[in-house]
Amino acid sequence: MLADSFAMLSKIDPKESVSLRQLHEILGEDGAALIIVFLCIPFLFPVPIPGISTMFGMAIIMFTFAIIFPKRVYLPSFMERFTLKGAMIHSIGERGVKFTSRFEKFLRPRLPSAISNSGKGLIALAMISSAIALALPIPPVIPFTNTLPALAICAFALALMMKDGLAAIVGHVLHLVSWAYLLSVASIAFAFTKTIIDYISK
Repeated sequence: MLADSFAMLSKIDPKESVSLRQLHEILGEDGAALIIVFLCIPFLFPVPIPGISTMFGMAIIMFTFAIIFPKRVYLPSFMERFTLKGAMIHSIGERGVKFTSRFEKFLRPRLPSAISNSGKGLIALAMISSAIALALPIPPVIPFTNTLPALAICAFALALMMKDGLAAIVGHVLHLVSWAYLLSVASIAFAFTKTIIDYISK
């Protein structure tokens, strides 16, 4: 059960610090996919933890490669040394229990073509693209800029763990929606900035 893995994390001593490498080892067999879901959890709730989207997005990219090449997780040394406070892990673990308990009962093996070898390649590319969107230094005050990419990444990770092609399709839709939304926000911001500059220049 996915919720059980997050329940285990919620029992970590809040006074401890755990590195990303240690976190992967704690989560066990499905560690790479589970840690990706773990790293997305803070962005699925109304008040995300500020200042972590870039680091977490980069880590998600590395763990995506770990899913494609499962023999070893290759993390840059600065990421291996990156630690999370036990209090943060405890909090994310509790949120993860709530999130996965709501959705895992709907996950089951189906639509195998969406998670075939070619399907997994598309999933990996979309996960990396979504992680890049998550890592963009956009202020969290703009709604959904982190939530939509995080939802897409979660859908892909859960699809791979549960062999659920429908979840993969949902992930692709969310991936496209997240980029469309980000580009819309960027175009509005550019137009607003241009208007201000033109007004000041007069």
